Amino acid sequence: MKPYRGMAIWRLEIEARAHVRDALAVETASRVTQWLGLVPAAIYTRRVFHLDLGLDEADARRVLDALVDPVAQRGALGMLDDPWPAQALVVTVGFRPGVTDAVATTVKRAAQDRLGR
Repeated sequence: MKPYRGMAIWRLEIEARAHVRDALAVETASRVTQWLGLVPAAIYTRRVFHLDLGLDEADARRVLDALVDPVAQRGALGMLDDPWPAQALVVTVGFRPGVTDAVATTVKRAAQDRLGR
């Protein structure tokens, strides 16, 4: 949690459980091989959201619960434990300013619906 102007910005991380096939990781590995000619030993993906909606911790947890499929995914307020080795290369991909983020819009609507706002 990072305080900001008297409100909290909540970081939510969501990833596939270890026993579930991570389709985005499989697709990313395929693209790395096609584009760069590299064969990654392993790829892990996470969806990361920063909620700047004036939520307290209880509301942030309710939003997280609405976004996580408890059978196929695990999620956390803050950061999940990292399953990869210390020497792993971590790449963060995000949208450029001004690019429409349809997923973020959907998450915001889901948060508003879950919290009745």
